[in-house]
Formats: sequence, C-alpha cells, structure tokens
Amino acid sequence: MRCSLLLPDTRGLGIVNSGGAESRGSTETIGSITKKGMDMKQELQNVSRREFLKRSAVVGAGAVAAAGMLSACSTEQNEDVKVASTGSDINWDHEVDIVIVGYGGAGVTAAISAQQAGASFLVLEKDTEARGGNTGCTGGWTIGKDVESGFNYFKSLCRGVTPDEVLRAHVEAFHKFPDFARSIGIEPDYKKYNFVYPSVPGATEFGDGTKDSKASFRCAKPGENTNTTWQRFADAARDMGISVEDGNVLVATPATRLIQDPNTKEVIGVTAMTGVQFDIPSYTWSGGTEINIKANRAVILCCGGYENSPEIRDNFGAHPHGAYVTFYGTPFNQGDGIRMASDVGAKLWHMNKKEVHALANVPATQATGIGIVVDAYEAKGHDDAPATKSSFFINRFGKRFQNESFYHGHTDRTQAWDRFVHVHGKDDAGIEFADEVGPEFADYINLPFYWIFDQAMFDAGPLISDHEENYRFALQHGLFTAIDNQEWVDNGWVMKADTIEELAAQIVAKDYWGQTVGVDAQALAETLAKFNEYAAAGEDPEFGRPAETMQPLAGPFYAMELCECQTNTDGGPERNEFCQTMNHYGEPIPRLYNCGECGSIWGAMYNGGGNIPETYSTGIMAVEHAMTLEPLS
Repeated sequence: MRCSLLLPDTRGLGIVNSGGAESRGSTETIGSITKKGMDMKQELQNVSRREFLKRSAVVGAGAVAAAGMLSACSTEQNEDVKVASTGSDINWDHEVDIVIVGYGGAGVTAAISAQQAGASFLVLEKDTEARGGNTGCTGGWTIGKDVESGFNYFKSLCRGVTPDEVLRAHVEAFHKFPDFARSIGIEPDYKKYNFVYPSVPGATEFGDGTKDSKASFRCAKPGENTNTTWQRFADAARDMGISVEDGNVLVATPATRLIQDPNTKEVIGVTAMTGVQFDIPSYTWSGGTEINIKANRAVILCCGGYENSPEIRDNFGAHPHGAYVTFYGTPFNQGDGIRMASDVGAKLWHMNKKEVHALANVPATQATGIGIVVDAYEAKGHDDAPATKSSFFINRFGKRFQNESFYHGHTDRTQAWDRFVHVHGKDDAGIEFADEVGPEFADYINLPFYWIFDQAMFDAGPLISDHEENYRFALQHGLFTAIDNQEWVDNGWVMKADTIEELAAQIVAKDYWGQTVGVDAQALAETLAKFNEYAAAGEDPEFGRPAETMQPLAGPFYAMELCECQTNTDGGPERNEFCQTMNHYGEPIPRLYNCGECGSIWGAMYNGGGNIPETYSTGIMAVEHAMTLEPLS
C-alpha cells in the first residue's frame, strides 16, 4: 500500500506534501541506523529541467511573495494523497536522530559533530560521489583577529540585512572552529590576507594583514592547494566511521521534500530518491527509489544554494534578467533546500545577493554544464612565451565598453555588462547611448559580449584559468579536460580569422529575443585601430586602461563569447543564531536547521574567505542545538 500524506499548513503558508514510499518489507538494523533493502534501480532518462522541478518543486503556492514566486517553478501532487494527522502512518525506511541533507563543508562537520555527540545520523548527498560541493574546490577562512573585530567588520558588510545576534553567534563560531579542527587532527595554517573593502568601518581593526594577526587561515592538506580542504575533513570523518562505505552517507540521493507534523509543525523527516542517475550537461536526474527517513531530533539542510536552478536564479538572481550566467562550483546545487524549506513555511532572505569572481567561455560552459573560467583579464605567460596584453572586450556594436584590466576578485559591484539602456523617442534624443543605439532601444547594451585577442595572446599559454591548480569543479574532477587552445578552436569554442573583418562575420550576436544584432565589421575594425593606437601611445583616453596592460594586436585574430561566472549564491531560508530555520512570523520551524550557503548570513557585501568559515561552522552550530532537543518518541 502506498502511504502519502497531505499535511495542511494551518497558517496559510502553503501545502506541505509529504509522500510515503512503497512498503518493501521489514527493517533491519545496521549499526545505529535502521535500513530497508532498497531497489537501486538504474534508469537513465533524458528529462527536462522542468520535469525535474516537478519532482522537487515548492508545493506551497502560498501566501508570501517569495514563496509565491518559487511556486511558479511548478509542482505535481500525487493523485493518491491521503490526509493524516500524524506521521505515524508513514513507512520509514531509516530512523535516525539527525538527517543531514548535503555533504559539503557544513554536512561533513555536522556529521562529525553528531558522531562526537553520540547521535545516529544519515547524510543524503545529491552528487553521484562525495566531492564536497562548492567547498570541495575552495578553502580559505577570513574571520578577523578576534570576535569583536570580526563582528564589527562583517556588520559593516552586512549593511543591516543580518540581525546582530545572528551575526555575532556566527562570528563566535568562526573563532571556535580552529579548536574543532584540532580535535580531529587538523592544524590550521595561518596566512596573510587582503581586504576587499578596506574603507568600510571596522576594517582597520580586523587585522594587520599578516599571518601573525591570525585573522585568516587554511586547513588544506599540508603542501597542497586549498581545494584539498574538504577532502581533508572527509578523510578525518572516514577515520571516525563516516563515509559512503560505512553506509551513513548516501550518494545519488537527492532529498525531495520535508515531512512535517501538521499539528506541532515539527519537521519529523525527509523524503528522498536514492540511486538516481543524471543527464549531462543539464544535471537533471531520473530513476531511483523513493525512501522516507525519520529524524527523531532534527533535519539539517546543508545542500547549498540555487545557482544551477534557472527558474529560481532568473527570478531572484541579481544579474541582467534572462542573461546567461554560470558558476564554477558544483552543478548539483539546484535550490533543493530553498524549495523544501519554503514548502514548510520558511521565510527567505538574501536571495538577490550577487558575488562575481570570474568570466567564462560560453560555448565551452554550455557543453559542460559547469563554468569554464578563462583568464580574460590578462594572459599568463609560460616558459616558452611571454605574457601579452593584446586583447579587449566588445559588445554587440563591435565597440569596447570598459577598462578590461579591472579587479576580478570577490566583488559586489555592478558590472559594465549589467547596464540596461532604454532610449525612447525624441524626448531621449541626445542622452547617453542615443547616437549609438538609435531612437528606440530597450535592452542590456553590453550583452552579449566578446573577448577579442590575437596570435600572441593565443600562444602565451592556455586560455583556461587555473589549469595547473585545478581549483574549479570541472577541472578538479576531470569533467573538462580540454586544456590546449587549438582544441577550443576545433570545438568551435573560439573563433579564428586572418582579418578582423572576417572575424566579425563569424560573430553572430543575438539579443535576448533571439534577433541577430551584430557584430558590425566596420565598427570592429575601427575599434581595433583605436585600441592599437592607444596601446602604441601608452594612453587609453576612452576608459583609462593602464599602458602596461595594453599591447597592439596583429592578425590572425580570435574571438570568444564571454559570460559572467559567479562563485555561488547565498540566498535561502532565514536562520537564527542557532541556525534554526525561521518562518514568516519570526519563529523557528521546529527541528529544522539550515547551514552554509543554504540561507547564508551574507546578504549585501562579501569579503573573500567568508563563506568557508560560515559553511564549516554552521554544521557544528546546528548539531549542538539539535542535541538539546528531546527526541521524538
């Protein structure tokens, strides 16, 4: 018999749809976790993202604006739903103290903390392997020399969107983390650091920039890159009996909904699909077996942000509406925690937080499904060829639109390609861009945009960024192996021509509506001539690009379509000082927690090295509070 529950939210926050699983026989106990035999059916179907979202979308078409927008992502209810007053009718496949959704930085520390506290737990990881999500390819802590200095600087960055008590609790946890790391055999390595915002209040007291101030550290494997950080913690967890092999970490197991008691509003478990398979490059899943896991103490959402959900991203993301953007981290962060938490009445915050870190090659990224980052700001030389600066950016009109040698670290600024231009009739005659776009125009003037460079740039080294360090997810895990520049040309990811006019003919720029809008060959030739003149003279009167970053271009010429490549999203369910998930009435949703990038504290400005301490620390914070709760009977 199929047991499904339709649990009404009496506060009008939406419908909580809690589906049961097929009865599959009696449970057996393995260690501290009860399990049933699961049919690991392997079925690969090429499903659309829309179909995927129907499986795991927000059901609460409800009552708040943010949740209402999420409901537009669509949902599908079972036809055989039945109303029940408690969760006692559900066939539980597993029963543990704590269910942890996601196995990145927050997930691994939550699992370790649960183990240390003597709690039973089960980790549900969507990825087909345990790879640490975004924290698997990053790893720097920037926390301040002490709690007070860290709090003051971060309060300035938050600009009032994160309550003081919540921010302070997080910063205190950041400073406790080195002792936690030492407790599992990991010694922090203190480093120098650079401020992103040295002018804001609190920056001067944050630290003196040296390693002696202990304001910044790393926990990577000794002598290796920071992207080994998560693996180091996962290795420590494995030594404690926490791993896929130990049976308490399930991979290829996306959580699909939370199970909530309709009377107490307690979150009492999770429904998930285990044994799913993914279509590449869309990273939509299919197949698998539905399971229900009971959580006697808590469910902790550690499943990242919404960067790979086009529906949520296009409604909430702070970038040109409808523009193609990408991310260089895990492709498995698809907003699952946001949907599930919204489903049980969670309030969302910081959804429009944007943090740009890089640029990516559009066609290579689309072929891979993960951001393929390029060194478009300046070329890196190698032993055989010197670095060269013979390149510039153009928009659809074949014209430069910014100083291309700009700061490209963590930044929250509005970029040149974010600019929307509206010119309407004679009233706008003479305003900026009117001569360029004509009497009627309404679009993002610098989208799409292209990187123009020459043979010297092509020969200076791989165009792909960090190919030796393998910081990015696709490179790190062998999901993208094309390092040679010629392979990019052969695959059509880079265009090549002997003359600039022939190159312009290859660039088919289209606007948002799919209309061909450029590139004009004569305009591009004029732009090239101007840039070469500026480079030779050592002065850029249009955009102020430094002379040392410019070098005249000589054919043959190359073009690559670029797009904004963001690091991660930070929006999601609001949390309090204990990482409890909050509803729209300022109350914690009982037994539900969210950590890391799933509802991050960062909602305004961001200093590099802020997500990592938050991610690893919040897993610990959530478990510590969950262990104070009386377990369900």
